Amino acid sequence: LRVVATVNMIADVAREIAGPDVEVISLVESGLDPHVYKPTADDLALLRSADLVLYNGHHLEGKMGDALEQIGRSKPVVAVAERVDDAKLINAGGDAYDPH
Repeated sequence: LRVVATVNMIADVAREIAGPDVEVISLVESGLDPHVYKPTADDLALLRSADLVLYNGHHLEGKMGDALEQIGRSKPVVAVAERVDDAKLINAGGDAYDPH
């Protein structure tokens, strides 16, 4: 199985859960800002090749929204932070939560 995570934090957790038999790849390298990161053609190919895509949600991957939505039509794409109880998140105003 191949899992593609948008950021290293999610990839690290996925590796711990999945174990050594699952390939886990982080899309956005350390030091790059996922808020403004725009996926390249190679990134889109990598997302298409995944069996599962994990992303933060709560607008962390601002420029990847359309790509994630499109990929989600053909495979599981999961916003992991949106699965966390809202009471454990920092409210950024209204219905928005801090994605960090």
